[in-house]
Amino acid sequence: MNFLVVASFILYLISDGIVSSYNLNRNLRAKYEWSRIDFQWFDENQKADFIESRRYIQENIALNKMKIWNEEIFLTIPRWRPGVPATLVKINRISESAGNHVPQLVPYPSWAMQDIGYCFGFQNVENIEIDSEDRMWILDNGRVEQEDSNYCKPKLAIIDLRTNVIVREAIFEENFLSNSSILSDLVIDSANGSHTGYIIDTNSESPQFLVYDYHRGVIEKYPCEKLRPDPHASNLLIDNTPVNLPINTGTITVSIHDRLLYFSPVSSYHVYSIPLNLFTKPRDVSKSVKDLGRKLGQTADYVMDDKGNLFYGLLNRNVIVKWNQVKYPNFQIGKRIYYQHQLFLQYVNSLSIDYKGYLYILSTHLHKFMKNEMNLEQINFRIIKVYIGSRPYYFNSSLLRSRNCSTSLGKTPLWLSVISAIIFWTTQRLQT
Repeated sequence: MNFLVVASFILYLISDGIVSSYNLNRNLRAKYEWSRIDFQWFDENQKADFIESRRYIQENIALNKMKIWNEEIFLTIPRWRPGVPATLVKINRISESAGNHVPQLVPYPSWAMQDIGYCFGFQNVENIEIDSEDRMWILDNGRVEQEDSNYCKPKLAIIDLRTNVIVREAIFEENFLSNSSILSDLVIDSANGSHTGYIIDTNSESPQFLVYDYHRGVIEKYPCEKLRPDPHASNLLIDNTPVNLPINTGTITVSIHDRLLYFSPVSSYHVYSIPLNLFTKPRDVSKSVKDLGRKLGQTADYVMDDKGNLFYGLLNRNVIVKWNQVKYPNFQIGKRIYYQHQLFLQYVNSLSIDYKGYLYILSTHLHKFMKNEMNLEQINFRIIKVYIGSRPYYFNSSLLRSRNCSTSLGKTPLWLSVISAIIFWTTQRLQT
């Protein structure tokens, strides 16, 4: 009988991933990595012109956020400093097939859309999200800090990725947002074809959620005090580098299982949730927020899969944490370390899941970038690809059929079947 108990416990641990983390850690590999960022130029003359005019300064360029669509990887490069040629880019699919692990970045949708002062293009893209209809939602903060004379209004732009055409655009007028507003993150709820965007505006006066209804073209404000940074969580130590998070940003995701938004300020140790059904009439939603508990560090990005797993990094601990909010409703009990790597998981700033069951991790040296200590002779940015066996939070079976993806994700792994058979056989022996 003791053998049955022990075997059952081992099965529980392995199937839940608790004792297998060491093996998972050994399998972490960088798919792409850069010491410095380069672009796919028209020709060498264009590159030389950008360098001479100081529109291309490599030490001022930092990858920020990432999303996956089909076989393409989209990245944002905010114009926090001068010398950023393009603020929204992608990696061509040919890079992977050619075995290129240091690909040049392609301005998206074109070079012309990256010009500073061209308000029909993109000025300072902070974050992006992709919905179930193959549309990319783009948060453009508009103002390029070092170019006061070239001011464009903040906006939300939506591009059809199949045609590369902007299909919807919402301009934020000056009296709608604060001067300190930073549109830092967004998530899209596509339930029942609604396509509602939830945006975090982390301004210092009155932080708020901005809710955009795609079909009505209407944006509504929902102030929330829980979006304020915690001054006690603004300092952290990464790779022996002390960092002070200078601005208030936040991260947000949504669960299709419990119909909740999950969010945190980056300068916070807490995870919060709020029901989606509260966003029906503009009002202060601070009192409706639930504090789920403390994390062991600060987090720059959340991502949810279709199975109710919340993945996030801890900036000060070089880990990826997983919490299944369906299986373990109690956050404090259910969260666990999924990956840990002292080098590859430094300052995890973005996470994304594709339709084939892979989690993409963008790790950076933003902690060194903030202090002007980024060494261009060392690897500063990595994209890591690991198999998790689930898909984006908005996934459904019709999306799978439309993309002709493999349907083998739900199959039980062979090793798990073997262990289950052993336990079943042992049970039968003990009962006879």
